[in-house]
Amino acid sequence: MSAIPPKDWFGLVEAELCSSGFVQKAALIDISSGALIAFSPPDFKVGKSEADALLKTLTRESEAVSVEVNGEKYQILRNTPRSLYARKRHACVTCVRTKLLLVVGVGDDTIIPSQCVTAVESFADSLIDERI
Repeated sequence: MSAIPPKDWFGLVEAELCSSGFVQKAALIDISSGALIAFSPPDFKVGKSEADALLKTLTRESEAVSVEVNGEKYQILRNTPRSLYARKRHACVTCVRTKLLLVVGVGDDTIIPSQCVTAVESFADSLIDERI
């Protein structure tokens, strides 16, 4: 698999996702290693075991009905090989797989979940356009 190109990943996560107003927490995960590349805010972390479970669920290696992100459990609403949408009460999580990265975005109860989905999917599309 190709190496992830050097970029200001933390800056991109903050500027493109968290500053959108539709994503409160976000992370980028290296698909090949499960390593956390960037995240915002500083207390938001997606552990390796959580990342591995998300990737297995996206690739249909798991029949999971829920996923865990940053220690919080979310019920899966939709799962395709590219995207996973899940909810916990009024909070939502959107995960989108690109060629090299898994983009994770979390929205709280102050936003409409579809806004979080749109923000994360659009950001992932821009990475896909760059072949990342």
